[in-house]
Amino acid sequence: DRPTYCVCRDGGVIAVTGSKFAIGSGCDYARGAMEAGKSATLAVEIAIRLDTGCGPPVTSIDLGIAARRDGLTFHQITE
Repeated sequence: DRPTYCVCRDGGVIAVTGSKFAIGSGCDYARGAMEAGKSATLAVEIAIRLDTGCGPPVTSIDLGIAARRDGLTFHQITE
């Protein structure tokens, strides 16, 4: 398996592990909700209710659809 990374707005790079991924102050709530079977969008809405550092709005983007629509290609970085 090749690792996948998330590049954040501040330039930070985070290794993505597993099939469910969340970042930010409410990430533990969001990951827990996803592990319990909730969608990513609903998981973020739950995190907003439980963590004072989170807030609306929630924006969801399907990367597969966006890539096809915008002609983007996502690459995995090898170490």
